[in-house]
Amino acid sequence: HRRRFLDLIQNFVVFEVDGPTVVKKLAGYHQYHAVNKAVNCTVAASAPAVPAKPLGAVIHADRATLGPAGARAGTTVFAGDLLATDRGGLLRVRLGSGQVYLVGSSRATVSETSGTPGVDLIGGAVGFAASGATPVVVRSGDVTVRPKTAEATYGRVEKVNDNDYVISSYRGALEVVVDEQVYTVPEATSYRLR
Repeated sequence: HRRRFLDLIQNFVVFEVDGPTVVKKLAGYHQYHAVNKAVNCTVAASAPAVPAKPLGAVIHADRATLGPAGARAGTTVFAGDLLATDRGGLLRVRLGSGQVYLVGSSRATVSETSGTPGVDLIGGAVGFAASGATPVVVRSGDVTVRPKTAEATYGRVEKVNDNDYVISSYRGALEVVVDEQVYTVPEATSYRLR
């Protein structure tokens, strides 16, 4: 961490004159990180905006929100959009050639990694249908779930709590990646991951 040390010495040391004495003061670790984060956010915010690419659209919404507003069929979704359903709600979204659906009391963020659309599950459960060259990927923490093949695949990921998931394959096999370990959930089975 030589770079961090040099940054600390160069930019986070002040000298205060108190009468005949000079006191050297060094920023605390929390001050160092907070200032650097604020500067990085300011630089990023002042960068020219790149037009966002739509990833899909809402197909059906019942007691659901897209960001701070109520979700409506036909609404375009972008990476970073927050999807949420109330108790008893349902939200279906087309992403690429696939679909995701959030059941009641669920939250997820729309994402795209290396051109593959998906969602980052925050809580609750998300189902998905995928086929073809553009699969839908579901991520949550260090868990990634995707179709194992390009065949039509239907699956569901339920986040029971922070480290407890139920992963179900209704049609087609699923590939589950956890900390670089790859597992297969065969068709018509469920797998509990703790």
